[in-house]
Amino acid sequence: MGKIDWKLLSKYNSNRDVYEVITAKSSSRENLRKLEGNVMKVAVYLEAPFVMHDEEAERRDPKNGKHYKGYCIDLLSKIAETLNFTYILHEVKDKTYGSKDASGQWNGLVGELLRGVSEVL
Repeated sequence: MGKIDWKLLSKYNSNRDVYEVITAKSSSRENLRKLEGNVMKVAVYLEAPFVMHDEEAERRDPKNGKHYKGYCIDLLSKIAETLNFTYILHEVKDKTYGSKDASGQWNGLVGELLRGVSEVL
């Protein structure tokens, strides 16, 4: 997939962490065109009603053979259809959203995104 450049919109400093809000530097339409025809790696965290296993579902992820359902799965499916891309789902390995350890490294969904294991959460 084409590289997207990011710019900082704002920062929020809590007692422990600094949170940053970022957005793409170039136009949204230009970035959306970069998705067309690509296969996106999507990490999911199981939490009803957003993402759940569904043994009766018709959609089966080709990589891990699991069925998923839920609000986020339905939304992802519609976005992929509209923007003409496909995706492969995998469950976040350590089953966490993500937090920073003592060395400053992230785990969970955030860590997978930062390390390039997934492209979408």
